[in-house]
Amino acid sequence: MMSSQPYVLVIDEYSIIAQGCQLRFAQAGLPWTVRWVPSLHTADGQLVPELGAADGHPAPDLAILELRLADGSTPTDNIRELSKRSIPVVVHTSSDEPVLVREALATNILAIVNKSASDTELIDASKAALDGIPSANLSWASALDTDNDFVAERLTPTEVNVLSRYALGAKSVTVARELGYTNATVNTYVTAGAARLAVPLYLAISGYLLFRRMNPPVRRQIRRLLELYLIWVVLYLPVIVHDQLSEGLEGPVHLVRLVLTGGMTHLWYLPTAAIGIGIVAIGLRVMSPGRLLVVLACLSAVGTLAYGAQGRGMLSGGGVQGLVGGLLTGLDDLSLAPRDGVFTGACYVAAGAWVARTGGWRPRTAVAVTAVAWIGMLGEVFVRRRAAFGADLAEPVATCSLCAVVLVPALLRLLVARTARAPLPGQVTARRTGSLVYFVHYGVLTAFGADIAHSAGPIRSLLIALVSFALSVCLVGASRVRGLGLLKRLY
Repeated sequence: MMSSQPYVLVIDEYSIIAQGCQLRFAQAGLPWTVRWVPSLHTADGQLVPELGAADGHPAPDLAILELRLADGSTPTDNIRELSKRSIPVVVHTSSDEPVLVREALATNILAIVNKSASDTELIDASKAALDGIPSANLSWASALDTDNDFVAERLTPTEVNVLSRYALGAKSVTVARELGYTNATVNTYVTAGAARLAVPLYLAISGYLLFRRMNPPVRRQIRRLLELYLIWVVLYLPVIVHDQLSEGLEGPVHLVRLVLTGGMTHLWYLPTAAIGIGIVAIGLRVMSPGRLLVVLACLSAVGTLAYGAQGRGMLSGGGVQGLVGGLLTGLDDLSLAPRDGVFTGACYVAAGAWVARTGGWRPRTAVAVTAVAWIGMLGEVFVRRRAAFGADLAEPVATCSLCAVVLVPALLRLLVARTARAPLPGQVTARRTGSLVYFVHYGVLTAFGADIAHSAGPIRSLLIALVSFALSVCLVGASRVRGLGLLKRLY
């Protein structure tokens, strides 16, 4: 019989997910007891006490389950174990893998809630599940859209037409209606493509500004990027250590690896840019910008396909496939920076250098290339997310869109053509505060009790953005005060 204050067990690889759930419930006036376990079994194969498998431990009234766990357990096995104990299950996942979703749909779960969904959706689904009532929400509909048994496995001419219309400005509601999908799902596909353009475009702009000079200050630029990286890693080190201690810090080596990757947070692009600039600087000594771009674009494509295949479990076992998979895993375990620098940073820095040294495509050609590549990117993301082949936002950046290799230099060419005439509105302010907004927003986000794994909700997201911008403006202003010029090193 359920107690007046339900006991909720969150089963997820990351403890911060449980903390986020508890915060959501508390803010909704629900004093529920929330506990966290990374899996249903201990290292020796026994059921965790939190499941009620030991004396003195009550069984949970509700289980909130991530589909993909670090122990390699399947959704079917986990849900079956919970069902044996009559524990209702709400799937709370960021996974868009059809295989895992199909497994969950084949069981007696009561709801599927995406981790990017609103607080209200998780709370309503949890309340209903405690009463034994299934919830049909947007996340459930989105999950159905990812299952190949419910939708076609390849793009039809109609779908290509709809994606083309979206690229030309059609509203997602219209697209959703014609495809038969939810508005949220269409936005997810588009976001999965568009969101991946931010860092590649930054890298391309960096390459353009640096290599348009006859004697580019490569060493100074790399040193400056690493300096910025180290400054902000030090500032965020308490947060990094706190988060990792809650998840299980494996020792000094693990901590060093975390520092080398920005604590698995938002700083990764700085060493990526530094590595990419170094590779391009060496490459330009032996070949032309165009040839270098082709070589590095091919390398990026190899990384994209390799990591996509690894995510599908296609690079396991023995032979050449197992060897390649082992190398990729080893590279990930060492640090994310070398991987992203080689497969992502170098390619897009080279794209910027190509535009700087050759002028790139003519503006009219760049417009046509942008349109075609944009539509191609939407189609690519659509297909790859259906196939669970490295197009999830939670997957490594090395799995970004193949079409972005063409789209980014085209966008950069158009941007150069536009800004060469006159600065864009707000360009000067953005240049002064843009970096700081990005650097400080993670701290602000943490202070507001949000995290990257969850949606902060529209109001909290707006507050986070406003506070981050205000802090950035204040820091820029303070850096101009006599004696405080050192603050400029922050941006």
